[in-house]
Amino acid sequence: MKVEPITTSGQVTFLRRRFPLRLRLARGVIGAVPLVDLAFLVLLFILLNSWIVLKPGVTLDLPEADFIGGAHMGASVVTLSREGLIFFNDERTSFDDLAERMRAVTRGETEPVLVIEADRRIMHETLIRVYNIATQAGYDEVLLATRIADTAR
Repeated sequence: MKVEPITTSGQVTFLRRRFPLRLRLARGVIGAVPLVDLAFLVLLFILLNSWIVLKPGVTLDLPEADFIGGAHMGASVVTLSREGLIFFNDERTSFDDLAERMRAVTRGETEPVLVIEADRRIMHETLIRVYNIATQAGYDEVLLATRIADTAR
């Protein structure tokens, strides 16, 4: 280490030290190890949040349709399973509580939309019952969920 005095007009005002440069961004393999660790951690989080973790749900066999339509992402959803289970916005309910829950949702919305996801084995009477409850609760539009028809058949 060298110390050089800086002079101005014959007087020493301050001392400036000079240090040799030893800092490098990466020194071989050691510098790459933290980056590899970070890459493995990101990969681990991606794997844990993807298809490995199963989301619990009810299996529905939706009917097929040739047309494609839909509702926006904020639409309410009623799910009717073949076992007789009823879900409103992913919460299990009954026909008695369904009307009150629907009214609570439609109070704050200007143009509420309801999507009915019903298994293909659900009776027509049940669909009409849900439709009547929805119109009485204030839904402007009621849609039936379908899947796209397989044209390879």
